[in-house]
Amino acid sequence: MHLELPELENFDTMSCAAAWTEKLQRNKTIQTLKFGKATRIGLACASAIADGLSQNSTVRELDLEGTLVEGALDGPTWERMLQRNQSLKKLNLGECFLGSSGIESR
Repeated sequence: MHLELPELENFDTMSCAAAWTEKLQRNKTIQTLKFGKATRIGLACASAIADGLSQNSTVRELDLEGTLVEGALDGPTWERMLQRNQSLKKLNLGECFLGSSGIESR
């Protein structure tokens, strides 16, 4: 199953972040998750997506192209997810603002 979310507003609230963590941890059907370039993802939701994927075994492709705003990518959180998640095969961060904290690891 593929889920494409063309444009989401108010996407970086704490309640939204908690919901994404839970949904991704429980997901058993979505294999491709694509966010539209008009969506702006901040730190709370970007970290929630990573936390959710750290316990997910079905998502094979995550497309965040052009969605992450400045300061949204926490390197250690995403590093942890990539170490734990064995199913994710393709991660698109094209046109995302990574910044120095996004590329740091422990």
